[in-house]
Amino acid sequence: MSVFDQPLRGLVLAVLAACQPALAGPAPSDPESFLYTPLPTSGNVPFRIDVSSPRFEFRSGISPYAAFHLPEAAGTYLIDVISFLDPPADPSRSRVFYPSVALLSESFLLVRASDGVAWRFDLPELGQTTAPAYRVTVAVEKGGPERYLIVYTQHDEATRRLPGAAETGNLMLKVTRQPDE
Repeated sequence: MSVFDQPLRGLVLAVLAACQPALAGPAPSDPESFLYTPLPTSGNVPFRIDVSSPRFEFRSGISPYAAFHLPEAAGTYLIDVISFLDPPADPSRSRVFYPSVALLSESFLLVRASDGVAWRFDLPELGQTTAPAYRVTVAVEKGGPERYLIVYTQHDEATRRLPGAAETGNLMLKVTRQPDE
């Protein structure tokens, strides 16, 4: 790099830094101001996390996220957060949004959160998914304190080292109501 390229490089980096907030989705400062999509009592909810998704500073760093309101009906639910590999044909070269889950109370306080050890990798031949995907499953108990579910990705050292870690991805929530006991 020549001496003349140095100022230009600095200018480009400054412009990119100034544009970064404009390229990213909104950044609410409080989970109470998130827009929460209501979840059905049963079924699949496809969604995408991309550059236009809102961002929040979680304990592990800033991440795009999607927020959901848990079903109102009484009962126990299993919620699968499925994050598909892109492209699915070659998992060794795919990118994936490694999902983490935060469950909040009615007062928007953290009740519990998943970590990386909760991930499970599924291939289509097992019948759990239609394409290669990472999955996190959480149970929401009848009468429990959880009211909201937030899907994000952790930005800790362990997640950054994972193959194909991406800031975007195609995901799906699979909500299954459990039979009353």
